[in-house]
Amino acid sequence: QITVSADRGKENAAYTIIRRDNKVQKKAMYREGEKKLSELLENHKYLSDHGIHMVEILPEKKGLIMPYINAMSAVEYLRSLLVRDKKIFFEGLDQLWQVILSSSDHVPYAEIDWDKFDPYWEKSKIDDPSKDKWKRLAKGTKEEQDSLGVVLKRGYIDLVPLNCFWWEGNFVFYDQECYVENLPAKVIMLRTIDLIYMGNQHLFKILPEKDVKGRYG
Repeated sequence: QITVSADRGKENAAYTIIRRDNKVQKKAMYREGEKKLSELLENHKYLSDHGIHMVEILPEKKGLIMPYINAMSAVEYLRSLLVRDKKIFFEGLDQLWQVILSSSDHVPYAEIDWDKFDPYWEKSKIDDPSKDKWKRLAKGTKEEQDSLGVVLKRGYIDLVPLNCFWWEGNFVFYDQECYVENLPAKVIMLRTIDLIYMGNQHLFKILPEKDVKGRYG
């Protein structure tokens, strides 16, 4: 089976090939994409060094090679927990939350340039009333700081159940192509919750999504 990703420019265009020998191969479609594979390998090492379980990945002449993992996707695993029991579901989600928190160093608020914290800070107008919202939170009350939470030095935005297996009692990740510097950990958790509920209306009846988001602030 071959998956082709060619809609994000030559730098990101790649083949993912599931082979008959139970190996998965990732190849750049163009020479411009070879740097992206090197970055993926470096991200893998970074996360592994921070104690995150990763699918083993090795460089080879034609790209990257990894084993085929015959396991349940983490998003399906978490959905199955929610259907079974709310308490068990939160235990599983808490476990994933701890993984996210440990995936990178935590940046002290004093070291962050809050004027440039928003990714779109250059486009904000001088008289925009929301321009200083992050700075106000970071320098506000404990409750306001808690609402912002931990800021990760490297926020891997795909450290979510869609890029993860539940395998041998652990969340095991793959395809961590990019990160955002100085990213609140809650951004990744918000993506996680959205992915769990996406296209599964019956889950809202078991446990409202807003209750899950409320638990993690």
